[in-house]
Amino acid sequence: MTAEAEEPLFEPDPEFATGWHIDEPLAQGALRFASVTILEHLRDAGDEAASPRPDLGDLGPLGVFPPGVRSAMTPLLIHKLTVAATVMGWKLFQPGEAIRPMCVAEEFVLELIRREAIFALDLVDADRGSASATRGVYEVCEDDDILAVFEMEEPADAALALGDPVNQMMGKVDMRLQNWFEPFFGDPKGILHPLYFESERTPAASGEVALSLEVVDPGRPLKLEPIR
Repeated sequence: MTAEAEEPLFEPDPEFATGWHIDEPLAQGALRFASVTILEHLRDAGDEAASPRPDLGDLGPLGVFPPGVRSAMTPLLIHKLTVAATVMGWKLFQPGEAIRPMCVAEEFVLELIRREAIFALDLVDADRGSASATRGVYEVCEDDDILAVFEMEEPADAALALGDPVNQMMGKVDMRLQNWFEPFFGDPKGILHPLYFESERTPAASGEVALSLEVVDPGRPLKLEPIR
């Protein structure tokens, strides 16, 4: 009796991400697979970020993020990135000309998807050419500047990079976390998901609330009718 053949992790898909300069069916299938699995990783990362003592190690749920931004990840920020990953998955799925990322957050999650795809390709012992083909997404983004985020050691590095004269001359985008959801082109808020504009809420102050006291001058007594 022969054992049943295991189903492949993913199938080649020449119809996926057709406008993203990839043109390698196995790489396209890996990107489709990764666009779904990355959502699971982000969900786990969000749960971990909400825990009292989040695990910031490479092997923990927050290990999906590069070390330089891991400590700054809040549940809301991860939720917003999950929405951005959903948007990018939809954009990759669309036929015809590619719909490019519209903010740093979308480029960031696209790189997470690409790296997840490379991991999947490694699992199936794919040829190196398949992994290299995933770099076609940078043609749509017009550069690979987002890779700088994956080289940072801490969140403050983005501010240091912003002041670098070479980066200024090259016109590199501001990659500070607070600007990840700002649109690249002017102010087209209609093309961005509304959740991108949600801000962190400041928790209410604990303890007793001091009330200011005011002196109130006595007024004229009310005239009461006698009870009959």
